[in-house]
Amino acid sequence: MYAFYVLECMLRPPPGENVTEVDYMKGKTGMRAFSVLLTIMLVSVVVPAVSAEAQTDWTIDDLRGKDISMGEFYASVEPVKFSELPVEMQNEYYNMKMIWLDPPEIGDKVQVIQQDASELETKLVSLRTRDLVVLMRHVSDIDASGRDIDYRSESWVVFPPYLPMAYGEITSALCKLDPDGQTGTVIDYVTESDEQIDNLKAEGSKSVTESGDYFTDGYHLFYAPAGYILSPSMSHSQTDVIHVS
Repeated sequence: MYAFYVLECMLRPPPGENVTEVDYMKGKTGMRAFSVLLTIMLVSVVVPAVSAEAQTDWTIDDLRGKDISMGEFYASVEPVKFSELPVEMQNEYYNMKMIWLDPPEIGDKVQVIQQDASELETKLVSLRTRDLVVLMRHVSDIDASGRDIDYRSESWVVFPPYLPMAYGEITSALCKLDPDGQTGTVIDYVTESDEQIDNLKAEGSKSVTESGDYFTDGYHLFYAPAGYILSPSMSHSQTDVIHVS
């Protein structure tokens, strides 16, 4: 209000000057028009700033499990890196759907992997040069003391060392081998997820009441930093069975 009072004073005729009422009203009309224009300018400056903040004020907890594109994901978790990518590459990300791990349920059936899958590697290839840019290792493990079983699934970046991945999820499930030897039944599981990490581990413990053969089944999902690869890294690790008496 004080600013508009000052403007009005500036538009008033100087003391003692002979000014007609029409001229004075023209000045007041100009002041009002300027006030309206100034108000519009202030609104036009403030509103976009609020809108931009609302569009980027998302956390991974807000996004996890949502039906969104990879472009929306990277624009939220790595806005600076993503904004620096060429527009064509950004559009590629927007045309790809995000993939999330579906946690298992107790009682789910798991197919037994016939070959050794307790330790795996994934090689991520550059979007631009098609050269190797990221190498990851994924493992699952199991150990027992009596009927107390410890199990885990873990992933880490081998090359470049300590490169933080944009996002990672791991689900590690403890399974009891079924009588047919081809499948296992999930009896316990743990899930871990985090962002900007080069190492992630999901581990759990379970005291079983029945003797039998048990194994760990792990799923590993990772998204490289924006601009590295277009698709996520997914791996399925599994240990050999161990017998618990």
